[in-house]
Amino acid sequence: MKNVSLKGYLPFFPIAPSLPPEDREVYNVTSTGCEIRWGPIPDEHQNGVIIGYELQYAPYSRDSLEIILDELQNVSLGANTSSYRLTGLNSYTQYSISIVGETSAGTGAHGGPESRSLCTTKADCKFDNI
Repeated sequence: MKNVSLKGYLPFFPIAPSLPPEDREVYNVTSTGCEIRWGPIPDEHQNGVIIGYELQYAPYSRDSLEIILDELQNVSLGANTSSYRLTGLNSYTQYSISIVGETSAGTGAHGGPESRSLCTTKADCKFDNI
């Protein structure tokens, strides 16, 4: 039997993506919704096969620059998805939106500003005829 050295060999353990998708863009903003689209996660940061995305969003408090954790929402999306429309948002409110990839090892971290986008919904103005 031949001896095989494993010195310097590091087994591959799948890990979650280490960066969010690139080219995130918020568009089509209304008083109650907005759309977000994104590009791929760079190959060297996918850390496995992307099996889906997780989108997380929450409004910012009007009194501080912190998100309102009680209103935090998560949406699971398929691997071939590259855009999503958020609906039912409050008018004239700033939202934090984060999108991360998912591999068999789990989802990437919803963390710092590199994974977050902002959406400020429009004011819901109505005018009466005078």
